[in-house]
Amino acid sequence: MNNQLAFLRIFSWGVLMKMALNLAGQLVSAGDAVLLGSGQYFCPRCQKPVQLKGGQQTVPYFAHQTKVVGGGGESDAHQTGKVAIAALANALGWQADFELVVNPEQRADVYLTKLNCESQVIEYQCSPLTPTRLLKRTQGYHASGLAVTWIVGDRFRFKSRHLSRQQLAFLNYCPAWGFYLFCYSTQLHRWVLQHHVVALEFQGYQWRTQYFKPRQLVAFLSKNRLLKPINIQNMPIDWQRARLMQRLKLRDERFVRLQQICYQQGTLLQKAPDWCFYQSVVPPLYQQNQFESRLKWWLAEQPVTTFSQFCPTLNQPLIGQQAFRDWPTCRLQQALRAKK
Repeated sequence: MNNQLAFLRIFSWGVLMKMALNLAGQLVSAGDAVLLGSGQYFCPRCQKPVQLKGGQQTVPYFAHQTKVVGGGGESDAHQTGKVAIAALANALGWQADFELVVNPEQRADVYLTKLNCESQVIEYQCSPLTPTRLLKRTQGYHASGLAVTWIVGDRFRFKSRHLSRQQLAFLNYCPAWGFYLFCYSTQLHRWVLQHHVVALEFQGYQWRTQYFKPRQLVAFLSKNRLLKPINIQNMPIDWQRARLMQRLKLRDERFVRLQQICYQQGTLLQKAPDWCFYQSVVPPLYQQNQFESRLKWWLAEQPVTTFSQFCPTLNQPLIGQQAFRDWPTCRLQQALRAKK
């Protein structure tokens, strides 16, 4: 039985668990596990730790444990995610190893190897991690000549229209899926792909979500399917102005701050011209949204035609958040110097 057929078969077992996954993500029968001796094993359905049962008078089998298997201080969720990644990789023909040392400062959560393919690192992140630390770890793998893919846990899965910088830092880009986040949810026992993420003025972020069982994801990745982008309804400028007034009445901190900036320039936020209200989607890349950037451009008495020269488009690949830290302030300064 090849790896993929074995992977699909695990969903048809009865009450007694006759097979389990080892640390390499390979299926091992309970009988073989007895012969191999001690080892760590995981349920192929939920990827939680299991224990070998049975003896001389009882047919061996695996059963779920009530306590987490020791793993160097890792949480149950982290171990579960790593095993799920290894099982998926194994079904796709990759050999998976855990906690492999790749440089003096880093161990790969899951290290993948395959004949005639370059080795890859998969990191599973379910605990807090700042964008700065994420960038440093990614650069560490790249310096070692390794490509790294980040898969997140439930902590970073998109659940509301207002996304944090930590969540946005894990975004990847490919033409077939747009800007996307790949998640293994230990709460749902599902793979979650949140794709074609975009930002809209006064509406937050929007995206599409696909849920996969392991065998469904194997089929999906094997066929390299395209995914449809979200159908965006652009809101008219009048609607955006009404939302702006509502935010001011609610004393929204961000809009109160923008109103104060307008006061300092001798005007009101409500007098912002129509071109400050952007009606197209933009990539989820920027520290400042389009309205705030355009408002500051207007306050600096710069024309919209000049602004458009510095506005990145949807067609570019994902760029690190830090690249936009001082944008558009630095661009504004450049434009002002050029004008003088």
